[in-house]
Amino acid sequence: MITTKNVLFSLCQLALAVILIVVLASCGGGGGGGDSSAPTSKEVTLTYPSGRIMAVGEYEPGTTNKTGSWKEYFDQEGSPQQWLRNYTAGTWDKSKDWTEWNADASIRDDKSDE
Repeated sequence: MITTKNVLFSLCQLALAVILIVVLASCGGGGGGGDSSAPTSKEVTLTYPSGRIMAVGEYEPGTTNKTGSWKEYFDQEGSPQQWLRNYTAGTWDKSKDWTEWNADASIRDDKSDE
């Protein structure tokens, strides 16, 4: 026999089931292990107005602070490399290897010259 009490009980069960499904779906599955949505650095290529490559490297997420290894190039035909240096928090990290080249590709300076 169907009664108002049975109908209300069934509706409550249905509502709880829907809420449980929504909660479980929003958990995203899997567990633990840090924030996988944290932004990561991304390689960028900067160019001169001439269209030649100026530099290739990475910025810290959400900033214009250089990080990691950067290659910088001369603004001339063939875009010869001018610098290879490492940055930490936007500052040139001179404790790591670095090299500066002349436009003819000969080495002008490097960390060993300090």
